[in-house]
Amino acid sequence: MFKIRLYWYPYLLFISTTICYSSLTSAQLLEEIVVTAQKREKSLQDTALSITAFSQLEMQRDGIEGLFDYGIRTPNLGLSNESDGRFTAGAPVIRGIAGGGFIGASGSGATGFYIDDIPVQDSLNPRVADLQRIEVLRGPQGTLYGARSMGGTVRLITRQADTEEFDANVHTKVSGVKEGDINWALDGSVNIPMIEGKLGMRAMAYYAADSGVFDRVHLLIPSDANATTPFPDQKNVDDDEYFGGQIALTWHATDNLTIKPRFMYQKTKSDNLPLADFNPDNFIASRQYNVTEPGEEEWWLASVTMDLDTGFGNIVSTTAVYDRDVHEFEDETGTIDSLFFAASGLPEPHIRSQIDQIERSEAVVHETRLITDYGDIFGDRIAMTLGVFYEKREGTLLYPTHFVNGLNETFTTSLNNAFGLGIPFPPGVFGSDLLSELLIESDSEEIALFGEVTFKVTDRIRLIGGLRWSDIETDVFSDNDGIFGVFTVSRSNQDSSVNPKVSIELDVNDDVMTYFSAAKGFRIGGNNENIPDFLCLGDLAAIGVNDFSDIEAFDSDTLWSYELGAKTSWFGDRLNLNMAAFYIDWSDIIQTRRLLCGFQFVTNAGHAENKGIEIEFDAALTDNWSMSMGLGLTEAKISNDGGPISGLSKGDRILQVPEVTFNAASEYTFPITGQWQGFIRGNISHYGDSLSANNSAIPRVRDSFTIMNLRLGASIDNKWDIGLFVDNVTNERANLSDNRSIAAEVPGRPRILTNRPRTIGLDVRRFF
Repeated sequence: MFKIRLYWYPYLLFISTTICYSSLTSAQLLEEIVVTAQKREKSLQDTALSITAFSQLEMQRDGIEGLFDYGIRTPNLGLSNESDGRFTAGAPVIRGIAGGGFIGASGSGATGFYIDDIPVQDSLNPRVADLQRIEVLRGPQGTLYGARSMGGTVRLITRQADTEEFDANVHTKVSGVKEGDINWALDGSVNIPMIEGKLGMRAMAYYAADSGVFDRVHLLIPSDANATTPFPDQKNVDDDEYFGGQIALTWHATDNLTIKPRFMYQKTKSDNLPLADFNPDNFIASRQYNVTEPGEEEWWLASVTMDLDTGFGNIVSTTAVYDRDVHEFEDETGTIDSLFFAASGLPEPHIRSQIDQIERSEAVVHETRLITDYGDIFGDRIAMTLGVFYEKREGTLLYPTHFVNGLNETFTTSLNNAFGLGIPFPPGVFGSDLLSELLIESDSEEIALFGEVTFKVTDRIRLIGGLRWSDIETDVFSDNDGIFGVFTVSRSNQDSSVNPKVSIELDVNDDVMTYFSAAKGFRIGGNNENIPDFLCLGDLAAIGVNDFSDIEAFDSDTLWSYELGAKTSWFGDRLNLNMAAFYIDWSDIIQTRRLLCGFQFVTNAGHAENKGIEIEFDAALTDNWSMSMGLGLTEAKISNDGGPISGLSKGDRILQVPEVTFNAASEYTFPITGQWQGFIRGNISHYGDSLSANNSAIPRVRDSFTIMNLRLGASIDNKWDIGLFVDNVTNERANLSDNRSIAAEVPGRPRILTNRPRTIGLDVRRFF
């Protein structure tokens, strides 16, 4: 029997634990998880850092496919949705260090997102397939991972090609989703030793199709003098299609040199934006016209890693090229009605309109580091990591030339009819039907030197010191034409930082390790796009902005994080209990200020304090029964506001941050017949309420939600794994965020990013 009691008082957590020893003495040992969070292989229990790690088996048994699936299973990881459309919007938030929103063609996220050793955009959501594990590192990782890891780092660790053993597997899944139809997926991987002991190849490919769940119907208002012609109901308009793969080699070129090339590719096609109107329970989109909102994302990543054993340490060098293209469309009819006509007191004419947005990102990344272990250079008491990092990133955000046919004439005629203004036509009020044409180009270049040294004071006490110096230069160019103004802006920003980290580790005994760390985090500032005066002048004046030069740029933000933690193992490695408490002092926080006119800018919003805890345990209760739990508590609030411009006041919660995250899982295995083993597995995740203000000057509350999944199946080791599953058993509808529209939100009609409805299916995996 296992009992755990949590007593929560302000900023303190007391734990009372009772374990019946007899239930654990005969249990199997927990699987050791090896992580590379500190850029060297180390047991999770020996790593002085708050980490959640998902093994390959755990991902398979839980049906983890993307960020939402592992995000809600990770203590103190929040889900944000800060940008336009769908593909570039989602991003993880760790310990309340939320991103500042959308800046030009590059994000301003505070969470590092890595595939192996390669940083990619935090909005990327690779389909989880053929991964060795996922690591979520909490707290600033600036020493080893740089400026983007101010709140923490998410790492997807791929499986490497093996030069010794052949293995392969094929996996298929078929399911039905409430409110929709059939989903299905197929993937497979193979590892081939091409030259035994010298050269191995690993290849993987996948295809998946998810049924849409939203319907589009005609919006009919009986009193509407400009009512549009009805169209047939459109069912399940948001069908999705995914496909991709990767190929990797491992070449032991010499006894000391290993070379690992890898190429990854993914393409996603969506028939429509998967967004709910008004609230997450609504599956009906009522529209004036049957205007589709398709989207497409395509990205690839090519890399080469070389590992040279010098005899005094390993030199590991990685060079990568990354490319991503996103193209999305949105129905703009309602936006035109409200922005130009309803706001002017005129009848809404329902001019059919569709807007699109293109985003392109390219990057070249290089890192070389020297890793030494105890005894390699400075005797048996010093280990170190020294490295150099370089990144060149280019981004383009394009709103192609966008004409709204008839806008100029209709608006001018409506004004003349309503108010008798006698405005001549042509040229009318706007002069043309060109609504917008916008190009934003952003380039950044970063070079960094970093190092981390571990010194053994005694066999049980270690001191760690780390430092990273980085220099980052960004250039932003924007060119705008159309109704919102004609302007060209070119700005540059350069900043350098020194980010230190110190920590002390104490092995109380072989099963208990405690640590304390202090680390600095840093994120470079930037520049804002121009805001149209004729629409937003009143909103800007209301917050004390009389000249755009007052907000054209924002400063870097920094933080200091202090963490006290313990990694403990009990009952002969049958139970692991890990705890961490943190306090973060965050200065000049970067946040987005939304305006009622539909535009926004990024600013420094004063000072904040984040504090909280994480508790995780894994237990092998018997040979057949295992369970795990994770709890995260975060209080993230403004402690000193940045004035009316920021829109945040002392005591306000940081946006996009849940105060409570909780997850629990349990699995029971039992013999069926012969070699077949049955299993039943369940997990539950709770995500506390949070605030979202993507399209409103007043933050909107995102209600808490709880997701439950169940799996029942059977397996034969290294042969078959078959399971029936129910995801989202209670059909919970989660408000993940109001989406920041590609156009502008129609007043009174927020569009909500939500999770998938209840899904029931069959999962089959064959190993060879």
